[in-house]
Amino acid sequence: PLGSKVVRGLDLSDDGKTLFVLATTTTAKPRTQVLALDTADPKKSPRSKDLPDPGWELLRSADGKSLLVSGMPVPGLTPVVFTLDPATLA
Repeated sequence: PLGSKVVRGLDLSDDGKTLFVLATTTTAKPRTQVLALDTADPKKSPRSKDLPDPGWELLRSADGKSLLVSGMPVPGLTPVVFTLDPATLA
């Protein structure tokens, strides 16, 4: 854990310039962010995207064009899947 965050997934861009991190808080109401860290300048503030639901796993799509985040499994609910553009995190 990083403070009150747990890293759930990592993905390095093909050019090695960006490390994508899926991090979820360990508080009573989990909050999840996807962070885009600049590997050349670790002091630079990362870009981030808050997700509306807790995330469980981060991976790249088969064609390499999108980041996929699966929602946290909750008994009785179907987990969601978020699709993000690595360039914008939108």
